[in-house]
Order: sequence, then structure tokens, then C-alpha cells
Amino acid sequence: MATKSLGLSLVVAGIALVAAGCQRESDYIPPIAVSPGVQGRMGLVPRHAGAVAPRAAAPGRARAHVMKAGEALLGTNAVGKPGDVMLENDEIVLVFDALGGGVGFAESGGNLVDAADAKVRRDELGQMFTFFGVFPRQAVYDALTFRDEPDGSAVVVAKGKELYEPSLAIETVYRLSPGDRAMLVTTTLANTSRAPLVVPGLGDAVQWGMAERYAPGKPRGFRGPSEGAFLGGVGVTTSYALTTTDAHVEAVSGSTWSDTFQERDVKLAPGASKSYARVFVVGERGDTASVLAELLRTSGEDVGTLTVRLRGPKGEVPAPLGARVSVRTRDDHELVGIVAAGTSAVVGDVPKGSYLVAYAPSAGRVARGKPVPAVVEKGKATEVWLDVTEPGALAFACADTDGRNLPCKATFVGANGTETPDLGTPHRAGFARNRVLTETGVGEAQLPPGDYDVVLSRGLEHTIAKARATVKAGETVRVEGTLERVVDTSGYLACDFHQHSMLGADAPVGKRDRVVSNAVEGVELAATTEHNLVADLSGIVKELSLEAWLVHVPGDEVTTDAQVRPFGHLNVFPLVPDPAKPRAGAFPVRGRLARDVVRDARALPHPVVVQVNHPRSGRTGYFDALAFDRTKGEGTGEGYTADFDALEVWNGRDETQRGRATDDYFALLAARRPVTPTANTDTHGVVGEEPGYPRTMVRVDDDTHLEAWDAGRTAGLVRSLTKTRDVVVTNGPFVRVTIDGKGPGQVVRVRSGAPTRVKVRIEAPAWIDLAFVGYRLARGGPGPERELAKLSRADGRPALQCDAKRCVAELELAVTVAADDALSVVVRGVRELREVMDGAGDDLRPYAMTSAIFLDADGDGRSLGL
Repeated sequence: MATKSLGLSLVVAGIALVAAGCQRESDYIPPIAVSPGVQGRMGLVPRHAGAVAPRAAAPGRARAHVMKAGEALLGTNAVGKPGDVMLENDEIVLVFDALGGGVGFAESGGNLVDAADAKVRRDELGQMFTFFGVFPRQAVYDALTFRDEPDGSAVVVAKGKELYEPSLAIETVYRLSPGDRAMLVTTTLANTSRAPLVVPGLGDAVQWGMAERYAPGKPRGFRGPSEGAFLGGVGVTTSYALTTTDAHVEAVSGSTWSDTFQERDVKLAPGASKSYARVFVVGERGDTASVLAELLRTSGEDVGTLTVRLRGPKGEVPAPLGARVSVRTRDDHELVGIVAAGTSAVVGDVPKGSYLVAYAPSAGRVARGKPVPAVVEKGKATEVWLDVTEPGALAFACADTDGRNLPCKATFVGANGTETPDLGTPHRAGFARNRVLTETGVGEAQLPPGDYDVVLSRGLEHTIAKARATVKAGETVRVEGTLERVVDTSGYLACDFHQHSMLGADAPVGKRDRVVSNAVEGVELAATTEHNLVADLSGIVKELSLEAWLVHVPGDEVTTDAQVRPFGHLNVFPLVPDPAKPRAGAFPVRGRLARDVVRDARALPHPVVVQVNHPRSGRTGYFDALAFDRTKGEGTGEGYTADFDALEVWNGRDETQRGRATDDYFALLAARRPVTPTANTDTHGVVGEEPGYPRTMVRVDDDTHLEAWDAGRTAGLVRSLTKTRDVVVTNGPFVRVTIDGKGPGQVVRVRSGAPTRVKVRIEAPAWIDLAFVGYRLARGGPGPERELAKLSRADGRPALQCDAKRCVAELELAVTVAADDALSVVVRGVRELREVMDGAGDDLRPYAMTSAIFLDADGDGRSLGL
């Protein structure tokens, strides 16, 4: 649940957008002690008397109140709305959602959903809620109150019960004092039953949103266990930290989330209670220095102020927004980073000590000299100068063969010793890692001087453009590329039916970023499928004038993680959001079985697609949770229903899960239960989780003029997925298959025991590798494809014809069956798709599979349920 900020200006439709805060953390953050033994303190992070730039002697009172119209925080992750509760002082502002359906994986309101500096007011947090040792055990609140205290502090109080154990009463008190940049959170659990209870753990679940997680001794964005004085997240303009009153946090972290543990296996006798406290800190900037300084002040440690001034070849230069300096220990490990906030210098508070200060490549500049020494003393200001280059810039433009700009992505890789740039968090469209995504096809990035390999791309149906560019200080180099559509996918629509954004709290991607990231990758239709939330991004598509490129349809990922016995995740789309209902009208799931939810979906006034998501993902997989038996082609768990239309055989980059789910697909066919296979990204990010890799190419009646999309065409898409069942799941190759002129989803007459000629046409842009082709039969049992033929001339196998733009293979496969069966064609490549995807490994290799053609061997006009 992550961030590095950026220092570029992206030109979109003639408007220069400044992207703030370029950061490049080292892979090492040394342990920093926060002194223990401060339980019960109220003034958590006061400025000390000798500190530089002290806060006002008499800071204003903290305040708690109901949010009014116009008071919502800024930022793509801000979800607070009128009616929620705000807790603020002169330094920070915090928002707690009103009671109701909750946000994301929180099962109720009363939890922290936004947090920001009180002056900047830009939120980058996802959410924070109680975590009782085993996800999703948490507090479910049914009362939310607030008050201002006589001592100037303000308090928000949430009361309720534990999700699984109603006899466990929960009270959480959020307290903010005047002048503090930290909130004290205290949760009390009381056993109201007559029997002893055991709580697996006490802690918090944090969805970090746009903030990139870090901890002492861990690299930025780490995953797995951690233990130390704090757990933090650094965003573009805001930073956060979570510590305890005795300065010790254990956690387990995933992609963008962390679960913390303050105590495990807590035993509560009848009538007994247990409290635990923690401290949530909001930094002044999007860097590690602002958070660590607050943590050190919290425990009375000594800090001073470091001011870094920049000197270019012609004299002093103002510190550009996002310029970053690295404060390093004498053994050259980074202690903290400080990011410029748009002032004349880079300024931040750091622990007292002796350091080396270096300019980190950012805002288009690099250092012109070695790191300089600096000694920081308690409560004093230290000033150093760093020599830097003038910024360079690289402008690019993507156009079609008629010269019209089109949405695209630019990728920059350092060459000839130049470092590959890090332009920002991987969760944003615009500047993300070493890429720039632009919906207009025109962009400009400030880059340090050097040589770069540039790739311009636009999904799987277009050529890419490559160039070597030399960026010089004080100059702008331009790269232009023609991205030609060379793959004939006429009659098919490129779809991704499983995606996430900040609307569901567990993904850090903003609404605009999600739309743009789809458009640049050539996704033509995307379903908005947040966890237990109906959301619609079509308004953003229109706002960005992308109607000719992209259609968004609202959906709901029915998520049952909070159940005592979950049945996995199901997607239902298209839906109509209802703002008057909890979670905009998402299906209620608590205490219900899968068949109950699907019955609700079928009762809607319009047809929908019910898709089983990641069926083999363990606790969240429908087939794992409900004991799907391949020999029977059905699940044996309570509440299992076979009334679904589509099976997600390929989810994101999990190749192993793809193999298991594909076996399930053929087991369903063999059991005369035809469904439509789909491939979706389940993306929670942008770079590294690129939308449309993989995607589902769906045959539709009309795949042209997306700007004319209407409800009738949405209904046609539903028919295609539920009735026609002609799709190609792919992250690269496009495949057309026919037998006697009939294709996937149709029944074709074949002769039992005699070879059947299967015509196959494979296409891909020349940059996508095509290596093997084969087929699978439903009654062939689980396992690899049959007759994997090399797509080459060398061994006499079917020829692959390639030119500079495109590769095409036309061939026939001979297939013999003795009884009714179903056949899918599979294509594989060997070379990874690194030109357009971030990462490495088997999950980046090209792969495609068609849905099944049904073979009628007994001549009755039917086959396997069709």
C-alpha cells in the first residue's frame, strides 16, 4: 500500500504541469532510535526552546468538528467528504470517515482516512484502522463523537465491537494537542462476556496510499517483516510515521500496506480490558527528514537545521521544487533525504551529528562536485553549498501515421554510464519511475545531462519508436516517434475487467492516473472494480477528452475477506453507482454466501457479467475457498454456485496461478459448464502493474468509434462475454482461430478419429517475440499444451514472416478427437517485454490463449453444453 516524488514539468495540451519532489533513496536506512519510556505524554512533538524556527509560543487550540462543504483536503488520495469528522490544529489536519459502510477494507467508519500538513492540506495517505493480529479482524464502530478539551487539545472517540467477536467492546480515542504534528491513538478492548477471550494481536492496518513505505534498516518500498522504532511512508509533498509510546513497532508489509503488531495473543478474562497506544506523525514535506525530526523531538532527542544552497555554473540558483539532497553518515550510508519545498534553499531538520551532504540527481540536475562535510548541532542552523549542473530537458511527441498525436508512454533508460532516472512514484501517471505517461501524446521531462535510450510505446497493437538522445545542461533535446497500428484486431475490443484505484483505499492510484494509465497502454474498455464499492470513472474520461480512446464501466469486486468463512472475490459489471447507499450500492456480503450475492446480481434490472476473480489465490480464491473439484467441474463448499459467466484464468503477473486457473477452465468445459476465460491485471499501480498486461480481446459487434459508446453497446459487450464467448487472453500476440470458418465460442462438426484442420493466424508488432504455438483440449486433462511448434523456418515448421513493423504466422494444426471436445490455441514467446513493462521473469514473456471452439464429434449438433 508507496512513493518517490519527482521533479519534472510535463507539458500536456500546452499546459506546463510542475511535478514536485524528485527523490532517490539509497537502499539503506540505518536504525534510528526513538527513546522509549514516554507513555502517557500529551505534548507529543513540541519544539524545544533552543530549536531553530520555533513554533509560536502559544499555538492555537486543536479543534474537532464535522467537515463542511469546501473543507475537504487536496490530493488524489483524499476521500474525506462533508459529514466526516476533522481533527486539526495549526500544524496538521486529520479526517475520520463518518459511520456507515467504511472505506476499502475497513468494515465501518470512524477510521483515519486523510492526513496532511495544515498549510499545504494535501493528503497522500490511504487509511489506517485497527488490526487484531489476523486480517481482517478489526473494530467495527457504531458510535462516533468528538470534543474540544479544556487544555486546548481535541479528541475524537469511536466506539463499537470487534468484527468476529461481538462481546469484545472497542473504544478508540484519537487525541491531538496544540502545536503538535502527531496524534496519540489509544484503543481499549473490553471483554463483556462471561468467558475468557484471546485476541490474536493488537496493532493497526495501514494502507499507505501514495506514500512509499520505509523503516529503519530497510530499503524504500520493502516488503515482508520489519522491526524497529517506527514505520514510515514518504509521499510527494507529505510524509507519515507510526510509532508506539515505547518506540517499538513490528510489522508485516505487502505491496502498499502494513499490518503492525504491538502485542500478540492477548488473553482477556471476563470483565477485563486491555489498552494499547501509538503515535501517528505527519511530516512537513515529502521526505524522510521531516518525519525523523518529529520522531526524535517526540522523545527529546537533539536536532538542528541544515540549509543547503545550490550553486550553478553562473552562481546561486533557487532550489527547484523537488530538488533533493542526501544527508549521509561518514561511512556513506544515507541517514535522511531532504526535498526542496519550493523555497530558495533545501532546508530541513536533522539529528545532531557529523555528515556528508550530497546533491541527489533530481529536478534535471546532477552534482558538479563531491559531497561536502557538515556538522549539525542541537538547536543551531548549519549552512552548506553544493555545486550543481544546469538542468537539461527531453521533449517527446507520439503521433500516428497521419501526424495526429495519440496517448502514449515514454521510457528513459540511461546509456553510456548515465544513470537511469527515477522521476517519481510508480503509482502515478505523468512521471513514474523512468517513464512519462501522457494522454495528449506530448510531454517533456527534466533529466540530468547524459545519454538516454528512449522508447515511445502505445500498447500491443502498435509499433514502438526507439531513439538515443543526449541531454545537455541548459538545453532541450526533442524525440518524435510514429506509432503505427500494425496488428489487425478488427472486431475485437481490448479490455481489462479488473482494476483498482484510491477509491477503494488499498490502491494508491488516483482517478485521473488510472484513466491515463489505461489510455496510454491501448486499453479500450476498463471496468472500475473496487473492493465492495461501485465506482465510475467515465466522468474523468470525458474530462480528459479521451472518449475516442477509452470506455470505463462501473463494477464491484465483491470481496469477502471480512467473513469468518470467506468465499473469495467475484467481479460484477456493469453496475450503476447509487451515492445514497453505503459504498454506492455495492452488494452486501457480511454473513452471506456466494449464491446469495450472485442471486442479487441476477435480480438486477439489466444483465451483468459475473466473473470469478483469481480463483486459485488461496483464502481470496473462489475455487480454493469452496473446494473446486476438477474431476466433477464444481465446488463442494457451502454456498458454491456455478452461476458465473467468466473465469479469470490470468490475473496480473502470476504465471503459476495462471496455469492452475487454466486447468480449471478446461475442467469446467469437460464438465459441460462453458464459461468465458478472461485475463486482467488486477492492477493496484501503474509502473510494474501496467494496465492491459494482460488483457482480454473480446469480439463485439462494433469496436470502432468509442466516442459513440452507449448503453446498447455495453449490453452488447455483456452478451459477448456471457453468450458469444469469443475472446483472446494475451499480453502480446493476437490470435485468430477457425475450423471450417467457425471460431471460438461456436460448435463445429468434426469427424471422430480423423484429423481436423485448425487454421491459425498470429500477429504481433515486431518488438513482441513469437516463438511457439500449440493447442489444448478440454478432455486432454491438465498439463502443457500439445504439439508446441516452433514459429520459425529453420526446422521446417510453420514460417513466421516478419518485417520491420510486424510479424505474422499463418498455419494449420492437425487435431484428432474421438468424442465431443473443446479446443483452445496457445502462443508463447521467449523474450521478455521489457521495452514496455517494468520487471523481469517468466511473467513478462509473451503469451496468448483463445477461448474454446467446441468440437461436435458425434454429429448431434451439440458439444460440451453448447
